[in-house]
Order: sequence, then C-alpha cells, then structure tokens
Amino acid sequence: MPYKTSPSSDPASAWLRTRPCPCCGSDTKREIQTLGSFQFYCDAEPPTVVDVRTVVCKECWALFMDPVYTDHGSAALFELAGQSYGSEPGRHQEQITFLKRSCKSWPPEEIVDLGCYDGGFLRAAGDSTHRVGIDPDRRAIGRARISDPGGSYRIGSLESFALDDSPSLVSMIHVLEHLRDPIAALAKIFEAGSQDTQVFVEVPLLENHQPGDIHGFFSPQHLTHFTRTSLQRVVKESGWKILAWEEVRDYNGCRVLLGKAKV
Repeated sequence: MPYKTSPSSDPASAWLRTRPCPCCGSDTKREIQTLGSFQFYCDAEPPTVVDVRTVVCKECWALFMDPVYTDHGSAALFELAGQSYGSEPGRHQEQITFLKRSCKSWPPEEIVDLGCYDGGFLRAAGDSTHRVGIDPDRRAIGRARISDPGGSYRIGSLESFALDDSPSLVSMIHVLEHLRDPIAALAKIFEAGSQDTQVFVEVPLLENHQPGDIHGFFSPQHLTHFTRTSLQRVVKESGWKILAWEEVRDYNGCRVLLGKAKV
C-alpha cells in the first residue's frame, strides 16, 4: 500500500523541522545549497514537495541538512525510496573481514544490526551468532524474516530504538548519516552496552567523494554529511573510542570500530 501523505494544508510542516548542529549543538549556521521542490518519489495529488537545504555550522564547520525530516517525513521517504538503497553484492563479506581483523573476538555472541534492511549483513555473519535486526522498512523486514528464519527481525525506529540486553556488537552500516541526532543514537548504545560491547559504523566521507557532481554526496536521504573531523567529533561526544578505522574509496565507505576503552 502506498504511503499516505499528510492531510495538512501546509504539508511541509508535517515533513520537516529545524535542528541544531548534530555535531556540536550550535544554532549558528550558513546555507550552502538548496535543492528546491524535492518530490518524495511519488505522484500523489497534491505532490509531497519540500526544499532540501544543506548548511554549514559556523562553530565546528560540520555539514548537515536543516530543516530535517520529522518522524513522519523519514518514514515516508524511506518507504517511497524502495529499492534505491541497499548494499552492493560482496560488501558484507568485506565488512566481515574488517571485523574479524579488528574485533576482540569473532564471531560475537550476539549482533544487533540497526538499519538491517533485508538482513544481508546478518546472514553474512553466519549462524554461530545470535542475530537481531531492526529497521523501519516493513517490506525489507518481511524479506529478512523469510530469508533468515534463524534471526530475529523487527520493525523499529532508528532514532528511538531499544536494546533488550547488552549485545556483543551493534552494527550501523550507512545509518548514522540518516539520523537527526547521531550523537544521541551512539550515546544510547553506550549506556545500554556492557564494557565489552563494540559498535561497527560505516558512513560515506566528503573527502572520499568521487569526482563529479557534488550533489550526489549531498543526497536528500543524508541528514549529516560527514567529514573525517565531524565523524571523529560525533564518536567522541557520544563517549566511544575509535579502535579501528578503514576507508574504502571505491564506493565511499568509512568503516570504524568503536569500544569503551582502547585495546
């Protein structure tokens, strides 16, 4: 069933809201570019149209989207985006190789994959680990449950998720850039996790953007446009320490393993 657009007489008010800098909390910012009249992947009448604005923080120079999608707007965007996102074949095995090299031990007792999509990463992790996947896309979760009946998959928000216990590993593969408050998400995992909990993050970096149209990096689906400096700041502000860092430039993925103490 197609996503129902808001009946509001001013649809933008239901889809967008302002926010401070996601890296330092400052409200001083300057506009970099605006993608005017971005339409939400459908031909609804009236069409759902918003202006997507990229700004730079005047305090820490982080790049981010402001105004940003509300819960309603985010849910609609990703449902309507459908198959326009997901991992390329073979990437999950590369990620597993990085984790085998970087984690304290492999396989972990349990992996919670936030933004699991159709469960591809968890399937690649193997049956010897307890697999939990959380994603707001109900269609993707349905496919994950069919393809990986041994895993546990549930529909849930990536902004207000809950962890049932202290997992060995939490993965967030191309998730942080889609969140309104990446520091809060990482801090929540920090509080819920044990001393041994580790977090695997992968995001695109501005420094590794392929030559060509820069608008491809400032995607309407990305709420924070990370650089090396802003990613490091978000990690530090959330309480975590960086244990391993790897930049994969052929498709722009920066892989980082986080822990509570250096090893």
